[in-house]
Amino acid sequence: MKWEYFAAPAFAVALSAGIFSLLPKLRKRSLYFGVTVTPEFRESDEGREIARLYLSMVWCGAALALILSAVAAGQGWPVVAGLSMLLVVAVAFGAWVMAWARTRSHAAQAEPVRSAPLIGEGEEQVPGGWLTALVPYGAVVCAAAYMALHFDELPQRYPVHWGISGQPDRWASKDWTAVLAPALIGVGVLTLILVNLLLILRAARRGAGGEVRDFGTRHRRMNVNLLATTMWALGAVFTMVVLLPVLQLDGWRMFAFLAGPPLAIVVLALRMFKLSTETTGGSDGTPEQCWKLGSIYYNPADPALMVEKRSGPGFTLNFGHRLSWLIMGGLLLLVLAPLLVLK
Repeated sequence: MKWEYFAAPAFAVALSAGIFSLLPKLRKRSLYFGVTVTPEFRESDEGREIARLYLSMVWCGAALALILSAVAAGQGWPVVAGLSMLLVVAVAFGAWVMAWARTRSHAAQAEPVRSAPLIGEGEEQVPGGWLTALVPYGAVVCAAAYMALHFDELPQRYPVHWGISGQPDRWASKDWTAVLAPALIGVGVLTLILVNLLLILRAARRGAGGEVRDFGTRHRRMNVNLLATTMWALGAVFTMVVLLPVLQLDGWRMFAFLAGPPLAIVVLALRMFKLSTETTGGSDGTPEQCWKLGSIYYNPADPALMVEKRSGPGFTLNFGHRLSWLIMGGLLLLVLAPLLVLK
């Protein structure tokens, strides 16, 4: 077996299964598998049985994915090993839908109207202001410009992948695609994050029905701070990735440079997960029938473009809003554009 083909997929499979296992515990207010329930339902026999079945399916999917990864690694199929994580996602999604369907029969009556106003213009700003938008982009663009200006000095056998030792283990012929691809991907990722951050600030609602202890405000601010921190961290990471071919880094230094910034993301993410486990009272105020599969919100009567998720922390689009489809199309184009340009 080629262990380098197995280690990364196995870690991704275990991490994904762990995250999916936590989703039922990230139960904001009185929500359970995306359904508004009474507080005591979670600890009832039926509630516990639904959770046990969900967890069993998730980890069975993870076990199958690990077996697939091991077989693929043994055959020298790195792509197949890498795609094994999709099996975990598919099984976990099926487990979630089954749990949601069983929980629906125990749904509690929630407030039918969302009365909270939309966020007012200028009430809250991006953490760090314009620096959060410009510095991460500027660092990546400057790194790409440096590589472009020194294009003739770059090695013809251009490194495109590095192993744990910090030494390159995959190369390509030097061309503009290989040199600029990391920067283009980085700009695309940063734009996705920035758009999400601005939508939460400008197109979501403040508060929700039945909240106590100002949960919605704290939840929104935590999401915004996490996204802003993610922009700074990924800006640093992508800048380093663009410059790696000309940097002389051993394994530990490369790990420190690339893994250091995301640690800030992890710290904030853990704080946000803790916030999401608060057993505050009330539902989120959205109509139960407008949630499809417990995670997709479709309500043309709701003017809000963004609403809080019912599974885990974060926000999701209101797919009943016309602008949501324009945003989805724009984001899809943003993801595909680098692939089309670099083809």
